[in-house]
Amino acid sequence: MPSTFTTNTGIEKIGDGEQAGLWGSTTNANFDIIDRSLNGVASIALASTSYTLTTSSGTLSEGQYAAITFTGTPGGTATVTVFPATAQKTFALRNSTNQSVVLTQGSGGNVTLAAGTSAIVACTGSGPTSAVFDITALMNAATSANTASAVVRRDASGNFAAGTMTGNVTGNVTGNVTGNITTPSFTLGGTPVTASGAELNVLDGVTATTAELNILDGVTATAAELNILDGVTATTTELNYIDGVTAPIQSQIDTIVGGQLNITGAASTIVSDNLAVSRAVVSDASGKVAASVVTSTELGYLDGVTSSIQTQLNGKQATITGGASSISTTNLSVSRAVVSDASGKVAASVVTSTELGYLDGVTSSVQTQLNGKQATITGGASSISTTNLSVSRALVSDASGKVAASVVTEAELSALDGVTATGTNVIRAADQAAGRDALGVPDIFISTSAPTGGADGDLWFQY
Repeated sequence: MPSTFTTNTGIEKIGDGEQAGLWGSTTNANFDIIDRSLNGVASIALASTSYTLTTSSGTLSEGQYAAITFTGTPGGTATVTVFPATAQKTFALRNSTNQSVVLTQGSGGNVTLAAGTSAIVACTGSGPTSAVFDITALMNAATSANTASAVVRRDASGNFAAGTMTGNVTGNVTGNVTGNITTPSFTLGGTPVTASGAELNVLDGVTATTAELNILDGVTATAAELNILDGVTATTTELNYIDGVTAPIQSQIDTIVGGQLNITGAASTIVSDNLAVSRAVVSDASGKVAASVVTSTELGYLDGVTSSIQTQLNGKQATITGGASSISTTNLSVSRAVVSDASGKVAASVVTSTELGYLDGVTSSVQTQLNGKQATITGGASSISTTNLSVSRALVSDASGKVAASVVTEAELSALDGVTATGTNVIRAADQAAGRDALGVPDIFISTSAPTGGADGDLWFQY
């Protein structure tokens, strides 16, 4: 059932079973509203001739203040409307403006406060016909006579008349009472007070705040039950641990067996015994918690799965077909290049992996590069494309312009090493000086002129 609110002050009444875990917040808000209604004093500035004094439900509002001082310069008689018209209200008012203030709630009657005056007023809260009346005016009309059915007022010194007052006192009593008050019954807020003076004196010296004492509001414990607290040494913090308890603590403790709760249901199989370690947990044939044969490692293989495993398995090919069918059960020959065979299946070629590796570094089509090479050697080198030259001979061009080995040996050719002079018969002169003619070494000529003279076997270098 949702919350409802008190008619006059807007205190929230939480419905049965509502606001689980939020009672503290709602109750604190209610305490603030009660505190304002009992003792709250406000100053309201009137800036115009019309103002609404509103009481809101469940939240602090201006209409909840007990005493209000109107200030400001409204510019004319100001009308203050108490809203809602169904709320019964009592205000202590003071008009500190420079204009009259009219307090109204309905058509039943208004109260006018002249500038600089005060009054205690009450609003009937009877809807459109609500009336506002001045309690202070009734008190001022009282007499000083101590007679039956009369209200006794203060004398010129501000004191009540001397002597003993008998009869019932109805209304508010403000000020000090000197002497004894003897009454067979005492009522506060409509509730008869049954405590004795000695019992009330227990509160003498209590330092708790109004809000803390108001925590007892609505307590249904008996005097005997409250007296159990007599002599308690627990701290406020320790007592607050009871906050939130919804059933007798002893009854709850009695349900604990052997140091643990009397657990029933699916968890009853693991109350005293541990499960097999590192297993997936399932419900057994009896609906109890049990360890399955699946290990935690195996269960971990499900990590990363994003949809039904069976659906994914059903979507896979049952038997390998196509080009891969030739390698589904047997291995290929080792270290071979892989090709497709005449049936379009994967197969090992005769090319070894080493031979295939010779392609490493190739930057363009091999065939294109081969096609760009000379197919048959021609020209001067054709004489040595299939046969070797005589060994250790100087090379010359023969009568056909082909590369040929001369009769000059490598050793003879080395005689030119270090020669710096040029001219006809320079080498011959050198040979003769060295006595090489007798050895039958041919003459060598170095000249800028065309060869002339000489003998067979001589060498002539023209430059």
